[in-house]
Amino acid sequence: MGLYFYEPPTGPLLGEVIYDRAGSSFSRIDSTFVNWNRLLDTRVLHLTGITPALGPRCRELTVRAIDMANDAGVLVSLDVNYRRRLWSASEAAEVLVPLFSKVSLLICGVEDARALLGANGDPITILRRLGEAADGRDVVLTRGAQGAIALVGGKRLTVPAVEVEPLDELGGGDAFAAGLLDGWLEGSLEVGLRQGAMLAAAKLTQRGDMVTLSRKELTERLSARTTGRILR
Repeated sequence: MGLYFYEPPTGPLLGEVIYDRAGSSFSRIDSTFVNWNRLLDTRVLHLTGITPALGPRCRELTVRAIDMANDAGVLVSLDVNYRRRLWSASEAAEVLVPLFSKVSLLICGVEDARALLGANGDPITILRRLGEAADGRDVVLTRGAQGAIALVGGKRLTVPAVEVEPLDELGGGDAFAAGLLDGWLEGSLEVGLRQGAMLAAAKLTQRGDMVTLSRKELTERLSARTTGRILR
């Protein structure tokens, strides 16, 4: 079983993630282990760049999943999630960058874009570079405490981060992606960006790497952001 160990930041000390995933059962998976009919019975297939980092078979499986989803008319989203302790930037770029133009929605952190694309300059310049690599697909550039910016059909969208006092910093990116995909599937990436920012903030105030928030609570929090902090 693949494992990772997390040591949270303490005072001036940085947090640290230590992976123990080499040779795991999942790293030896191939397409014969996948029930493709079940996997592709969906509106969107969401993938992460961590999977192909786990070994050659996982890389092949990721590429095949994208190709099969495209053939089946299923939308594909990819969160780059570059992890430097799993593979080098050059290895990741060789595998991941060619996939950017094959997905319907690309999510990438600003530092990941710099590492994989060598993109420099201000966030808008990096966003444009990401859009070029994605061949005009929808792209979202996440910027942590500075929020996120997106290119959708050539139009630029911006959402600020929701300010909170973090309790646990793991899982914020996945929470953001969940809200983003929900709005995107309903036809509005702009709504998705707002939902993602709120879900990410909610996650940072909860322990663990998963956000626990109902749709009703999400709607209330988005509404409370403009009408006050207390629902009466």
